[in-house]
Amino acid sequence: MVEQPVETEPESTHAGDEPLGPEQRREPRGREATSDIIRAAEEAAGRVAGILQDAEDAAEQEIAAAREEAAAIQRQAELDAEAKAQEAAREAERIRSEADEYMANIRLAADSYATQREADAAEQSRKLLEEAEVEARAVRAAEAERLEAAAEGRHVRRGIELTAVVAVMSRDISVFLRSWRSTTFSAIVEPIILLLAFGLGFGALISQVRGVDYIQFVATGVVATTVVYSSAFPGMFSTFVKREFQRIYDALLATPVNVDELVTAEVVWISIRTGVYSIAPVVVAIGFGLRPGWGVVLVPFIAFLAALGLSSFGVTMAATMKSISNFNFIISGVLVPLILLAGAYFPVDSLPHWAYIADQFNPLYHCVALVRHAVFGFDTGHDLYHFGVLVFVAVVMWRIAIWQLRPRLID
Repeated sequence: MVEQPVETEPESTHAGDEPLGPEQRREPRGREATSDIIRAAEEAAGRVAGILQDAEDAAEQEIAAAREEAAAIQRQAELDAEAKAQEAAREAERIRSEADEYMANIRLAADSYATQREADAAEQSRKLLEEAEVEARAVRAAEAERLEAAAEGRHVRRGIELTAVVAVMSRDISVFLRSWRSTTFSAIVEPIILLLAFGLGFGALISQVRGVDYIQFVATGVVATTVVYSSAFPGMFSTFVKREFQRIYDALLATPVNVDELVTAEVVWISIRTGVYSIAPVVVAIGFGLRPGWGVVLVPFIAFLAALGLSSFGVTMAATMKSISNFNFIISGVLVPLILLAGAYFPVDSLPHWAYIADQFNPLYHCVALVRHAVFGFDTGHDLYHFGVLVFVAVVMWRIAIWQLRPRLID
């Protein structure tokens, strides 16, 4: 602010001077007013400065309070973070302790299971060794008897005695009773799965075949699949294992049993099982509305007759094959085409003429035809023809099986 110069009142020269005029008297009063204004302005400036100083002090106090509050918040956050870290550490320690306990329990269970498995394996090995020793003694006895028979010039007995056949079958039955669950499961469930897959799958597209619901048509045809699974497969695999690995046939031939009786007992027992298993697809079809005639009681006997030929075929293949892996050629090249062309899933008269002629040599075709006629109604002329073919195949394949297996068992 620029200060204005204050004019001072000139002193009187002497007592005899003239008195001041009005203008001269107003000048001192103006200077006084200006001085008052300046003083008021200075006071106002002082008050403003005081207010500013108060504002600065208040601001500094607010800043200090905010800093203290921020520091308190930071300290609280640090305390909370530390508390949470400690809680997380305790939780991690608890989880680690539970995990260690869980792993200890697992190791304990694993050790217990391994110990039990070792004990079971040792017991199984002991039993296998005992069985192997028994079979080895039987083989040695059989070999000694053969050598003795050769030295004395005796001949191996031919022909079939019912008691010998029953004795061999009784052994097969006792072995079957040890594992009948797995054997029966595979022999019954697989054909039923095929029945449901084809019957319900294609049945949604094909309602009827030859006036019969498709699932019922397939159910009577799946009996042929049951015959193959339950007769040809055991005839191949079981015979090969018994002959090559277990040497059971050597032990049996050491007793008063010849090859004819051995083969007959094997194929008859396999065929009996097949006849029983063949009931399963028909029972499932009854659940889907099949109402068979009285001839349905003959279905197991038809399956038994067909199984005689196919099980004998399996024995023949087991006698001729040098390795068990060679059965893949028989399964894929012979058995599967026989199933597909048997009329189980579609009528054979819809096939080309050459395929229909070839089906006359397919025992499964005649089996399916007889089963369908037994369920839906007999056709005497055709049924006698189908029955005759099955009997012929069974007898021929039975003799071929004996002829092929004899040189494998008797030197």
